[in-house]
Amino acid sequence: MASEQNGLSLPEPPPSPQAALLRPRLREPVWPIFLVVVLSLVVQVMGLGLIGLVAVLRYPEARESADALRIVLTQATDEPQAILIGASGVMMGFGLLAFFAASLSRHPIRETLRLAKPAGDAGVIVLAIVGVLSLQIAFIAADDLGWLPESSVLRELSGKLGSLSGPEKLWAILVIGIAPGIFEELLFRGYIQTGFRRRWGPWLASFLAAVLFGICHLDFTQGMFAALMGWYLGLLTERTNSLWPAVLCHATNNTIATVLALGNEHTMPGRPELVFGFATLIVVVTTWSIIAPMLVVRQRDETSPK
Repeated sequence: MASEQNGLSLPEPPPSPQAALLRPRLREPVWPIFLVVVLSLVVQVMGLGLIGLVAVLRYPEARESADALRIVLTQATDEPQAILIGASGVMMGFGLLAFFAASLSRHPIRETLRLAKPAGDAGVIVLAIVGVLSLQIAFIAADDLGWLPESSVLRELSGKLGSLSGPEKLWAILVIGIAPGIFEELLFRGYIQTGFRRRWGPWLASFLAAVLFGICHLDFTQGMFAALMGWYLGLLTERTNSLWPAVLCHATNNTIATVLALGNEHTMPGRPELVFGFATLIVVVTTWSIIAPMLVVRQRDETSPK
């Protein structure tokens, strides 16, 4: 607005910082984020549907009767290739869901999915890779010690991966090793965590995204590992303000786990209790190296004059 003085129109002075602080701030809605989480479960169901569709197209006799269809679907889901077909569909669905949801946000897609170049030095990323792999080693050791509930999902996955051969092994590395590191991170550390961060800040956002990531694995033991790894990667994302370090860590972890499963390696050499203790110590140390600067910034912000 302008004011009139001696017949001249003068612009009003800019608002003071104190007045800017008193303006009401828009609260970021979180219902779209929870809707996306629900849709991610729908995508997983559609992955199973893709297995059935491929089976029907592959075996024309499935269209002859309901009994024939049931037999074909049962056989198809028992085949090792079914996991690869379903995983391919789910990963593509996650990627499309992440970009579609980000495109509907009032923020730029690049910002919503945290696609910027990582901040800080490369040493943090190297430490994070060591930490994530140590977390996997700690879980394997804990499983060898009988500390974890038996997971039928992991047992079935390992058995089917171990029976693959030839080009199917490369397919498994791509869709179970590398692809989740990209598409699951785009969805959970990208869209979901960033949305929570805008509403509740980085600490609660990384925790909530990790819990939802674990729940979406639909298995207690696998989900527990996914939640812990997701929280670790979420903190790494907040430290570097970028999704790419989490993508690298996740893809490295899953690829190594897939290669071990393809080679039927399911146990940890050495004394598992010592391996567990040493691996857990590495996880704690690397976690501290990631969050320590964040804690310093938070303390400085809280003690600075308002």
